[in-house]
Amino acid sequence: MKNFSIKDYLIANKLANEKGELIATDCLPNPAWGIGPYAEWDAMIYLCTLVHFFNEKGMLDNLTFSLKNSNDFYYSIFIDEIDRSQSDYNFDWSIVVDMLDFLIPHMAGSNVSYLAGQLFWEN
Repeated sequence: MKNFSIKDYLIANKLANEKGELIATDCLPNPAWGIGPYAEWDAMIYLCTLVHFFNEKGMLDNLTFSLKNSNDFYYSIFIDEIDRSQSDYNFDWSIVVDMLDFLIPHMAGSNVSYLAGQLFWEN
């Protein structure tokens, strides 16, 4: 059984290209949830972490993601549910974001870009 690949998921869903660059599509007209805007590397960390987390929770197949580009360097991440009847409404959706909001400001810029690359290329 092949391991889940964040890189393959992002490319297949047109959220990033083969070079690991984010692709803004802004295709969700009324998303249920959104975060950002974040600088490009930060957005990649948030996006990869969310995809990995939701995959581990068995929720990824019920979600769609979209990126909106605020300018050349900042992206907002939007998430919507495909079938809301499958959701666990008691789940605290913000726990992953709260953790990252705490950690990223304490990291040096080079560590942020390294982590973003590792999340994309190695997972």
